[in-house]
Amino acid sequence: MANILSNKIHFVNNKIKVKFVFMNKLRCFVFQIIFFLLLHNFNSFGKTVEKQKHSSLKLFGIPNSNQGWRKEYDKALDFYNNGLYKQAEKLFDEIIPLMVLSEEIVDARLKQAYCSYYNEDYFASIHYFAEFCNDYANSKYEEEAIYMLGLANSKVSGSIHYDQNYTQEAVYILKNYLKKYPSGKYVDEVNETLDLMLIKIHEKKYDVAYTYYSLEYFDAAKKVLGDFINDITNSKLALSARWLMLNILYYDAYYSKTEWQKWVEAMGYCLEFISDNSDLKYSKRINKIYKSIKKSIIKLESKK
Repeated sequence: MANILSNKIHFVNNKIKVKFVFMNKLRCFVFQIIFFLLLHNFNSFGKTVEKQKHSSLKLFGIPNSNQGWRKEYDKALDFYNNGLYKQAEKLFDEIIPLMVLSEEIVDARLKQAYCSYYNEDYFASIHYFAEFCNDYANSKYEEEAIYMLGLANSKVSGSIHYDQNYTQEAVYILKNYLKKYPSGKYVDEVNETLDLMLIKIHEKKYDVAYTYYSLEYFDAAKKVLGDFINDITNSKLALSARWLMLNILYYDAYYSKTEWQKWVEAMGYCLEFISDNSDLKYSKRINKIYKSIKKSIIKLESKK
């Protein structure tokens, strides 16, 4: 009986040992599989990261050995130096996003702006020069870029019959240039362009006054035109402005009918205009106005 019990215990112990060995082997096998899967995934992750790295480099323009922008850059420079600005601009547009952090990026962006200017795409050049001034403030190219930004704005300055937003922007930029570079390289060119822009802004007053006159808003027309005449600076509209003022005064008096002071004011300006101008351009018309004013004054005096 004791032997039978001992054999059973021995059998159970052996069974437990076999099961324990089996479980250990199974556990090692599972660990090996998990390790293999982790290793495989890690390698795949590394390749994915590397791909993402190259994608990011390309997206943000960080140069690497696989981006052959330098060859295209040299080609763009060759086009630029030979006056082929459209071809150069096309290449600059393509490669500049790839040149970030390179030393050549500053020169490339400045030449890109010049290409737009030389191609007479002034709105694009305004955009490029403005971005250049913002991104490379205080660089050795800043003076040149500010001057060109003002010049580009002056190129799209409209006729006095339209709004003068770009004219005013050109004036603002060019004045800032003179303030920052009072003895700068482009001072003479800046002053010349600035004078033209200021005259245009000033002449816009003439256009506004003429509009008021056409609408018979004579008081508003007199005020605006008076400011223009009092501050005339080499304007080709100087004589036209004085002739317009005479017409404003005349018709203001004419429509008022019986306002004595308005007729007197119109007569005084008419006589002044005649004495100051020997130009025959308005001689017949001014003589007609003079006679009409005189007739109206005599008529009013007779009623006193």
